[in-house]
Amino acid sequence: KYWVLTLFAIMAVWGRTSASLSVPGRQGEEGCTGGALRCGVNRTSLRRHDSVYFVHLPHTGGTTLRQGLLAVCGDHPTLNCYQSKLAGFLQQSTRHTRPGITYVEKDRVPRLSSLQGRFADLAFGHLPLNKEKIYACMTGIPFIFTVIRDPYEVARSDYFHNKIDMSPNKWLKSGYFNSQTTVSRLTDGRCSQSADCEHLKGAMLQFDTILERTASDSIQGMVPILRDTIDNIWPGRGAHFSNEILGKSESLNVIGAKHNYTLFDSQVSPAVRAIFHEKNAALYDAYAFARTLSTFRTS
Repeated sequence: KYWVLTLFAIMAVWGRTSASLSVPGRQGEEGCTGGALRCGVNRTSLRRHDSVYFVHLPHTGGTTLRQGLLAVCGDHPTLNCYQSKLAGFLQQSTRHTRPGITYVEKDRVPRLSSLQGRFADLAFGHLPLNKEKIYACMTGIPFIFTVIRDPYEVARSDYFHNKIDMSPNKWLKSGYFNSQTTVSRLTDGRCSQSADCEHLKGAMLQFDTILERTASDSIQGMVPILRDTIDNIWPGRGAHFSNEILGKSESLNVIGAKHNYTLFDSQVSPAVRAIFHEKNAALYDAYAFARTLSTFRTS
């Protein structure tokens, strides 16, 4: 009789302890019910993940990584996969769509209602960072990652991508730069400019892993880290990811060769570089801060 009472007492204490270790950011954290929600998991110590959420920041190699994640989903995926909608005519082109992939609104975290009541296994693309919303729509504990790049290198890539018809010096001096998209995505719309945004450093703390792109061919260096993570979640699917990325190595090098970065740099004066750095001070601070974190991974 006493053993039975003791057993019930231990179970009661365990139940309260589990509730206190509930995954942060979940809706209904106290009750923590639902097929995909996992209560009683200490995420920090176990590092166990059940799904993947990729925040694609502009000109960091994210398009190539998205193709790798599409390969993880497969042509007829058993995983519940979501990708942000593509811009303009690309959105309507069947060449840029895949069977079984659901396309969700750009720069909005998918809501569970829009996912037809199913938690997402994979969500990637031009999606914002908001940990609470992400945990509410992803299966179990999501692996949240992004790729960062020196803001000047992002601007330089943006110049070639958009085929700007003016000198690099004049273009940077004019104040045009695509930092608004990066800042807004990292803060889920709380900031639109990088000069005085106080939320950017905090945003970096929400990622499980932050990778850095330093050159066009460094995308291949990210493959082992992401392949192993994918394999830990879905055994055997990491190879689909790595084979898709490594198969694009030749085309990536061709793209990089077309952009004369050395010529671009030679046409930007030190004064304009300083102005650019000042206008994007908060973004530079967040970039430097991210590189100090334990979640930062070099490729």
